[in-house]
Amino acid sequence: MHDSLKKTLLIIGLSVLYGLAGASFCPAAESAPAEDLDYLKNLSLENLLDTEVSSVSKKMEKLADAPAAVFVITAEDIRRSGATNIPEALRMAPGVEVAQIDANKWAVSIRDFNDRYADKLLVLIDGRTVYTPLYSGVFWEIQDTVLADIERIEVIRGPGATLWGANAVNGVINIITKNSADTQGGLAIAAAGTEERLLATLRYGGNYREDLNYRVYGKWIERDGNVDTAGNDTPDDWRMLRGGLRMDWQVSPADLLTFQGDFFDAEEGQTVTTPSLTPPYSNTTFDEFSKSGGNLLLRWTKSFSANADLSIQTYYDHIEIDELDGLLKRDTFDIELQNRFGPGWRQEITWGLGFRINSDNAVRQSPIAELIPSERTDRLYNAFVQDSITIVPERWRFVIGSKFEHNDYTGFEVQPNGRLLWTPNDRNSIWASVARAVRTPSRVNSDASFTVAVLPPGSPQNPGPLPLVVTFTGNEDLESEELMAYELGYRTQATESVFVDVAAFYNDYDNLASQSLPSSPIFDPGPPPVTTISQAFTNNQEAETYGLEIALEWRTTDWWSLIGTYTFIDGEISNKETGTKSDIRAPRNQISLRSNMNLPYNLELDIWARYVDRIQNTDIDSYMDLDIHLGWFPIPELELVLVGQNLIDSQRQEFQPQFVQVAATEVQRGVYFKAAWHF
Repeated sequence: MHDSLKKTLLIIGLSVLYGLAGASFCPAAESAPAEDLDYLKNLSLENLLDTEVSSVSKKMEKLADAPAAVFVITAEDIRRSGATNIPEALRMAPGVEVAQIDANKWAVSIRDFNDRYADKLLVLIDGRTVYTPLYSGVFWEIQDTVLADIERIEVIRGPGATLWGANAVNGVINIITKNSADTQGGLAIAAAGTEERLLATLRYGGNYREDLNYRVYGKWIERDGNVDTAGNDTPDDWRMLRGGLRMDWQVSPADLLTFQGDFFDAEEGQTVTTPSLTPPYSNTTFDEFSKSGGNLLLRWTKSFSANADLSIQTYYDHIEIDELDGLLKRDTFDIELQNRFGPGWRQEITWGLGFRINSDNAVRQSPIAELIPSERTDRLYNAFVQDSITIVPERWRFVIGSKFEHNDYTGFEVQPNGRLLWTPNDRNSIWASVARAVRTPSRVNSDASFTVAVLPPGSPQNPGPLPLVVTFTGNEDLESEELMAYELGYRTQATESVFVDVAAFYNDYDNLASQSLPSSPIFDPGPPPVTTISQAFTNNQEAETYGLEIALEWRTTDWWSLIGTYTFIDGEISNKETGTKSDIRAPRNQISLRSNMNLPYNLELDIWARYVDRIQNTDIDSYMDLDIHLGWFPIPELELVLVGQNLIDSQRQEFQPQFVQVAATEVQRGVYFKAAWHF
């Protein structure tokens, strides 16, 4: 048996034995600390099916009534996990692939197709889309809101395009922060450790009157770089200043007005390999780059009844990226209207309209990546309608709807779905769905030009007498990638102490974008003289994937719970031009097991073990991992925490990006101490 597996099983086994033995001396009155410690209270297991989610149907509904594969990461889950950023917290959800590229970059996806810019996953924070159509992906390093202010993270596996639109192909991650009325008073957090050099947060919430609450915050992070395969330090450290505010005004019992905004300024390091027309034909250099920006959001929600409401939301987002000697500025403006009403007791209709404008300007073009034209403005018009039809009250429900969009790349797109829910009793629910979703081309897919590599003359790849320049260009005629998804799920409150959630899926993809066959060599007199071949994005691939996802929670006692998840995925990608087939690029198996204990004397002990299979079609090996979180509340207002992360191996590589030649570094074992003071 693998040594790391032995260590992990030993630690889990010891914690289980300790918990069983401790049951005789750790009664609920001692383990559930004083009533004052509200943040130590756990959701009772009997109510898990009643947990409310909003991302599946764009309304609050019980988990038991959600006909989709959805997993909720709660504020308590985040606090007790020891995670210091959102990607780390997302490792708790089944079906989600999280891999750290270097100290400041992550690859996050759902159900395959992972990369630094995973293009089939839509991510929102409080209804604001942070998926950028520039690269078709998410800059995870700048989505760094205060973790203590997150109410929950809803992770939907499978298409959410009918409500959320194009690019919600394999899933939707909706990060929902707390109403400012729930964050009154002050919070100061300081953490430091071997990898987390410094994490500092100061937040204060108050009110002008009973119906108008606010909070303001500032946050600073400073993270050490990782190491290379030889254990040498790498220059991929990360520093960021962040701040913001939120105001919630309960104008009337039926009207809520929310205003919020954030700004950030980040500096990051990376090692990049860039091509050169002269020997040695490539240069590996250190690149210190920066990202800065901010956003503003305004939302009005009016409630008419339990099944009727209206909301209008608008936001503005600005970002500047100074990387690889290029400077890009991008602005997004979005406005949407949504209305929900019930024309009869059997129906509930939700519909909406939206408009988005994206504008970018490559102020300074990078020598290895160019956008042509350097400035572009794109417009997106959309509408959706969804009807929830009750066939048999409290037993059968059918949901049907579609999204209609018009974009500047592929024109008109239709994304329908149908979902069926059966709840035979209050402890079980079974659902099935069929959906179509698309991933529209990005600005880079359409307009970018990359110099990928320069192959030396006389090399095996280039036997000719001149250097061979390999370029990659965009394609204005690229079509949308298409998915037909079929899902089946089952949830049960098996006993008062055991909850199980199972989902199976089959995904059929077409028109996947990949590189075309290379062109014939073209002579370029230079200087220096070279030959050039080019490839372009083209819709030349198709794929099939299938899998199974399981989440289980077992409340062994009122002070100890076990939460486990298992993910299986497999499939095949085919090239329609060459007929070649290859494995998907994903870990076939992932396992997560968390043990959460409330101990005497206001102590918490949380152990989180993970197994991630090797990433198919790559050289990334499988690994075991272990995090331990020990917390203590000496007084109700003060939390002291000691966290050990990645404790199995001293270092490991988790990912290798495909298209951008950024050096992937190795994640190290780390320890940090944190103090949080509520005042």
